[in-house]
Amino acid sequence: MIKIPRTANQVVLLKAKIFILLMLSFLGMAGVQSLSAQALPPKIEIPAGTFDFGTVAEGHKVIHDFEVKNTGGTDLIIQQVVPACGCTAALAKESTVPAGGSTVIHVEFDSSGFSGMKSKAARVNSNDPISPSLFVTLKGTIEPDVNFEPARVQLGEFVNATDVALPDVRVVVKTLGNSKIVSVAAGSSNLVVSAVTQNSNEYVFNVRPVAGALLGDIRDRVIVTINKSGENREVSLPVLGKAVGPVSLKPSSVAMGIIEGSAIIERRVQLENRRKKPILITSIDSDNPAVSVTQKVIQEGKVLVLVVAVNPKLLAADLRSTVTLNFDDASLSPLQFSVYGVRPAEIE
Repeated sequence: MIKIPRTANQVVLLKAKIFILLMLSFLGMAGVQSLSAQALPPKIEIPAGTFDFGTVAEGHKVIHDFEVKNTGGTDLIIQQVVPACGCTAALAKESTVPAGGSTVIHVEFDSSGFSGMKSKAARVNSNDPISPSLFVTLKGTIEPDVNFEPARVQLGEFVNATDVALPDVRVVVKTLGNSKIVSVAAGSSNLVVSAVTQNSNEYVFNVRPVAGALLGDIRDRVIVTINKSGENREVSLPVLGKAVGPVSLKPSSVAMGIIEGSAIIERRVQLENRRKKPILITSIDSDNPAVSVTQKVIQEGKVLVLVVAVNPKLLAADLRSTVTLNFDDASLSPLQFSVYGVRPAEIE
C-alpha cells in the first residue's frame, strides 16, 4: 500500500523512488536479454552451397561467390577454406562474421586440361560447434579444346616382327572454338605417326608401332600441340597395346614339382612361330645334366612340341635350370626358358 504524500518533499521523494525502480527494472531486462543472446553459439549457413556453371570451353576460369551467413548469437570464425585440388582456389572475404551478419566465399576453378562432367569442392571450416565443416561446390560440363576419335588408340595384342602386318589405327583430331592444331608427333621412337589429311582445325593420321622395336606392354602416346589465344600447349592421346615376339613358348617356364624316386619326369612346351618365314632349331642347350630336351614337329617350321625330361638320379639338390634354343635365322635371338623343381627333404 502506497501512502499518499502530503508535502512537497514527500512528492519529490516518491518520484525519485519510482524512477529508480523503473531504471532497475529496465536494466534487469536488458541484462537478461543480453545474457540470453550471448548464450547462443555461432551457426553457419550457406543458402546455396552448389553452383552449376553449365557448359564452358576448356581453359575457361569459373568464378563464383558463395554467401555465408551467421544465424547464431556470437561471432562466427571462418578458420580455413580448403579446396579439393590445385585447380581450385577459394578464400573467405572476411574471417569473422558477427551474429546476424554474412560474408562470401570466393571460389575460382581453372578448367584447363579437363573435359566432361566435373565437380570441384572446397571445405569451409568454422567454429560452429554443430557443423564445423561445410562444402561449397562448383559443377558443370567442360568442352575440350581437342576432340580425338577414338579417344585412345588400342593396338591390342600383336606380333612385333618385320615380316608381319602390324596394327595401323586411324585417328581424327578436331579442335573446338578458336584453338588451332600446330603439330602431331609420336611420343617415342617406338611409334610412327603418318599424316593422311591436315589443316588447322582437323588432322587425320595413322599410328602404328615400329617393327621389332619393342616387346611387352605398350603405354605410349601421341602428342598434339595446339595454339589457343597465342599460347601453345600439348594434349596427349594414349596408345595402348601388347607386343609379343615372333616365336613364343607356352608355358614360358616348366615346373616339375616335387622330384623324387628314380623315374624320368616329363613335361611339354609348345613353340609357335608367328612369322611367315619358317624356322629351324639348330641346337638345344641345358645348363644342368639332369635336364634334356627333344623336339617333335607338329607343323614344319611353324609349330613344335618340346619334351622336357628330368632324370632324378642326376639331381643332388633342388632343380634350377635354364634351357636355351638356338635358331637357323640370325635375326632371331636365342630363346630361353627355365625348368625348376624341389627335391624332398631327407629324413634322418
